[in-house]
Amino acid sequence: MSSNNHGSSLSNPPFTGEDYNVWAIKMKTFLRGNDVWESIERGFNPPRLPQNPSLDQIKNHADYVARPYKALSFLQIGVSDEIFPRIMRAETAQDAWETLKKEYKGDERVKGQNMVTPKREFAMLKLKDTETVHQYSSKVMDMVNKIRLNGEDFLDAMVVEKMLVSLSDRFESKISAIEESCNLKELTVVELIGKLQAYEQRVVLRAEDRAEGAFQAKEKQHAAGHGRRQTPNRVEKGKAVVVQSQQLKDKFPQCPTSKQNQYRSKQKTQQAHFTNDYGEDHLFMPLHGNSSSNKDSWLVDSGCTSHMVKDKDLFTELDSSVKIKVKLANGSMVQSDGRGTVAIQSKRGIKYISNVLYIPSLSQNMLSVVQMLRNGDSVSFMHDSSHI
Repeated sequence: MSSNNHGSSLSNPPFTGEDYNVWAIKMKTFLRGNDVWESIERGFNPPRLPQNPSLDQIKNHADYVARPYKALSFLQIGVSDEIFPRIMRAETAQDAWETLKKEYKGDERVKGQNMVTPKREFAMLKLKDTETVHQYSSKVMDMVNKIRLNGEDFLDAMVVEKMLVSLSDRFESKISAIEESCNLKELTVVELIGKLQAYEQRVVLRAEDRAEGAFQAKEKQHAAGHGRRQTPNRVEKGKAVVVQSQQLKDKFPQCPTSKQNQYRSKQKTQQAHFTNDYGEDHLFMPLHGNSSSNKDSWLVDSGCTSHMVKDKDLFTELDSSVKIKVKLANGSMVQSDGRGTVAIQSKRGIKYISNVLYIPSLSQNMLSVVQMLRNGDSVSFMHDSSHI
């Protein structure tokens, strides 16, 4: 439904009884733009004409008298046929507006009840390991807007404080820097989100640089220390290493024997088992062996930037709403069916790996060296083994 008035048109969908607060904001702006909002705020109270009025005074008076009816017409056009009977008896725009407001927004008691759930959900918001700053800030602002739509003055300072206290540990250093360098009462939400996103991007870039440096150092080590013998199992940037997560009942020798070394020289892939005890909290200790493609096998890959899993039952927590396109080594594109946390049994207990993409079409589970370095994990490649 639409209406023309001095070149203006009411083209928004009519109010159907849903999302009154959104409709009211749009309608209020439209009425102000057509210079008739005063008729709703003050009601119908046109001034009296003076004696012997001029033509201009008569014209202005007629325009002033017509404004409340124009406002009422806009309101009638701005509601659906199902809602119109509720305001069809209203003689003024002010009466029609108040009727809709009372029925669909409620009194102060109802407004207070409508605020309980959004405020509770806002208080429980917390950045998940699987979320980026953009994803989390969008959730926060969606909840803030719901609260503001109910008429509460929710200041930016309150949102800034909430975001700072609900971030994960990986932002601890950035939070301290922001608190020391910024006036939190004057810091806007947009500025805070920008600072956090810039920090997040720098961390990713540094992790990628460290991954590249680690593999370059590995290549130099092989070139300098093993130039006289073949190193067919040398790990290069962008290459992958197969690792195997075994159950605790599997026996694994504490140190490689000469017989194992002879066996290794014949293999082209690396396979890993959990160590019994190496004095350090290593997650994997690679050995050479035939690679397998069951759900306990992983590829340690320096080329990919995210952990990826093909087996859904490995996840302890999975957000199925995360849809990310990933380009594989062969150039093909696949889309994730979620992202979450994977639990792996090790000798020292259960290890949790977060931010793992679920991609059923993969042929092999993959551990990203870049993501491990970004999360602060130690990844080293020494001779014919790698430690994670």
